[in-house]
Amino acid sequence: MTNGAEPVFQEPVMNDLKARESDWPEFPVHETHGIAQWPAHRLITDSRGLGWHDAYTSLATEAPWRTTLRAVPHYCLAYCHNRTAQVTRTIDGERGHESTLLRPRQLGVVPADVASSWTLSGRPDIQLVYLRREMIDRLADDMLGISTDGLALLPKLGFADGILEPLVLALLDTIRSDTITPADGIYADHLIRMMPCICFDITRVDRSGKLAAAQRCRQNARNSITCGT
Repeated sequence: MTNGAEPVFQEPVMNDLKARESDWPEFPVHETHGIAQWPAHRLITDSRGLGWHDAYTSLATEAPWRTTLRAVPHYCLAYCHNRTAQVTRTIDGERGHESTLLRPRQLGVVPADVASSWTLSGRPDIQLVYLRREMIDRLADDMLGISTDGLALLPKLGFADGILEPLVLALLDTIRSDTITPADGIYADHLIRMMPCICFDITRVDRSGKLAAAQRCRQNARNSITCGT
């Protein structure tokens, strides 16, 4: 159930995306930063081997660390499950740095396409969600009618989002269910495709002039999840 005239997911578009899914293998873990697998961290679970096409997620207890994360093409969300962590970040090419106390149920963003330097103090349980870039590009074009130049996942730190949070948690539950009953990532990929409409800041518009429609699509996605909870 949604409010407004535009459907959140147009069935022909979603069917077309699924038909093209065969072009995409399982999400390439080597194109993440591999944080959950670092020797000092304790990996709790991740989605490797489950056949998820559009995302990779992991949950790990992280030890204090300091490093520069290389630029990767995929967008990444970090969600804090347990215990606080002091996080400081500097994005390559930007002046200054940002620092926050990351609390349980808060999120942060690791920017795509640019290196960033991080310091984390504490031992939080962190879930990382990497969203496949090709999926974002196709959704932007097919569903929102704009190019990815009109989208931005703002690199925020220490923010709460009551709509995005259940999707992140649902991915973790899907690891458990897909481990018991393999589903080739069908439900996981459905959840993942809801995220761009919700968490991307639609601030620019290309020459097709579809900014208003794209913004309504994002609001309808949020309304749909609210009605379903």
